[in-house]
Amino acid sequence: MDGSYKSFRETIEKKAETSEKTGRSHLSNRLETIYLLIEREFTAEALADAEEEKESHQNKIHEAFREGIITLTKSEFTNLTQIDRIKKEAKRVNQKLKVPISFQVQLNSLLHEGLETKNPTQIVNSHLLGADWESKTGFFWGSAKSKLKEILEGTVQTGNPNKEFKNCSLSISKPKRFN
Repeated sequence: MDGSYKSFRETIEKKAETSEKTGRSHLSNRLETIYLLIEREFTAEALADAEEEKESHQNKIHEAFREGIITLTKSEFTNLTQIDRIKKEAKRVNQKLKVPISFQVQLNSLLHEGLETKNPTQIVNSHLLGADWESKTGFFWGSAKSKLKEILEGTVQTGNPNKEFKNCSLSISKPKRFN
């Protein structure tokens, strides 16, 4: 019995490791695809003659960054290097775009969405990307900070039956804004 348990455990650990590698690889590939799309549109925008054409390419750049932000916010495999890179890319591209990239509203919305769904990954990643804890979205409650407090108090009172937010320490300091 002990041997079969050990074998079963090893199989589960290998599958978990493979799953994590696959998830990290998928995220990296997705982000690289987004960055290549941004570069292609950036080059096309620079070469475009007509103002409408330039605007179309700029809109595609903005949309690619939005997609990157959503991908990073919702992935459990996101790391600080990837977050720093998208911030640097946006800053670099902003220097040459007519309409600068700003995702504060989107980040705040993703933070509130994470709070509504009680998704710790989305909450933490939104925070790291620069979501504003004082932002107010939604119909029935105040700031993101007050909603988090409400969730944490509810988790403590109910004994945390589904283990959400277990070992999750969130610092509500003000990160650098993503502009």
